[in-house]
Order: sequence, then C-alpha cells, then structure tokens
Amino acid sequence: MEIKKYFLQPGYIFITKEPYIIETVLGSCVALCLWDKINKIGAMNHYIYPECNDIKKQTAKYGNVSLNHMIKMYIKDGGILDNTIAYAFGGAKNIYLSSLVGDSNVEIVNRVLGKYQIKLSAYDFGGIRGRKVTFNTENGEYKIDVIKSNNLGVIANDK
Repeated sequence: MEIKKYFLQPGYIFITKEPYIIETVLGSCVALCLWDKINKIGAMNHYIYPECNDIKKQTAKYGNVSLNHMIKMYIKDGGILDNTIAYAFGGAKNIYLSSLVGDSNVEIVNRVLGKYQIKLSAYDFGGIRGRKVTFNTENGEYKIDVIKSNNLGVIANDK
C-alpha cells in the first residue's frame, strides 16, 4: 500500500493518525513537526509571520497562533508530549520581508516549545536558502532539501 501524500501550504496545520508524507517549502517561514513515537500521530504546521496580537486577525499564518493551536489539537487527538519527538525548520533571510522575520519566526517556535516543555530533537534554521521539508508520519523521519535556485525571495549573496 502506497503512503498518502499531503502538500502543506503556508498558514496551515496538518495532523494525522494515518501514515502520510507531508511536504512543504520554506523560506523565512518556519515549520514545526511533532511525532508521537508510541501512538504514531504526526503533525506539521507552516507559519509565515512570528506573531499577531489582534484577536480579530489571528490565523495560522502567525507562529504564536499556529504553534499553540497545533499543540493543543495534537494533544486533543491523542498525542502525548512525553512520547513526542519535535523538529523545526526554516527561518531563512527573505528580501521581500524584513530580514528579521526569519529570526523572529525561529524565536517564537523556541518560546512556544519552551512553554510546553517540548525539546527539539533536530532543527535547521537560518541561512539564505529555502528548504523543502518532507516529514513521514509513519516513522517520524524527515528530509531537508536545500533549494538551489533563488525563487523564494531568499537573499542571494552566498558564495
């Protein structure tokens, strides 16, 4: 049986008890992956901006909203934090946004994970290149492919 695939768009959250390959592409955005190694529950989000404090404008595009909501949904769906392996990726510099957006996106994921006492098992932050993230909810494995071209608006002054 072939495992299902899901492409996660910016500003969305995906949580599943079924085996899935979840993919997304990041520039200055950040994605958090959670995997309950006992219950085989996987979750991934993709947020664009670090935070929004206007209750009328809060969506999963913002890290403070997306991260808190995803963790609560993950727990509600049976994910147990003591069984959870967490990975986070992204936060590159972007020429179309303030160069601080990527850094701020990384800061918010670390702050929210600290609130829930979740430690990152792996992470890949910063730089000037985008990333394609592939996350397998069946076994908790992930893969990062660095984007060679510069079509994501990521600053291209590398050597």
